[in-house]
Formats: sequence, structure tokens, C-alpha cells
Amino acid sequence: MEKRVLVTGGSSGMGRETVKAFLEEGASVLFTAEVDTFVDEILKEQQAAVKQGRLYFFLCDSSKVAAVKKL
Repeated sequence: MEKRVLVTGGSSGMGRETVKAFLEEGASVLFTAEVDTFVDEILKEQQAAVKQGRLYFFLCDSSKVAAVKKL
């Protein structure tokens, strides 16, 4: 069974490490962040997962209901 994971706050800190860990386990990951400051860096680091269609990013402030509904 394919693992699909949503990680909020995935652009830095524990969220970023969580994204990496799930990718290492072979999961497909959608990560969100309130700002896109580190997103390009993560996508470059994880280029293989991007090419395989296993890593996606969505700009989202998960503390805002309207933003979460757009996911």
C-alpha cells in the first residue's frame, strides 16, 4: 500500500526532517508552509522525489480555516 502523507510546517525544523524521513520510507509527501522561504532549497535537495512525483508543496497557513479548505 502506498503511503501518502501531509506535513504542515514542512519547510523548516521538525517539519522539514519529517518530510525527509517519510521520503526515505518511500512515501509520497505533500508539505505545506506559511511562507515559501526554504521551499526551493528543499525541492532541490529532494529532486529525485520531485521527479518521481512523490513530493509536492502547497503554500498554506494551516492556522487559517479558509487556507486549509483549499488543500
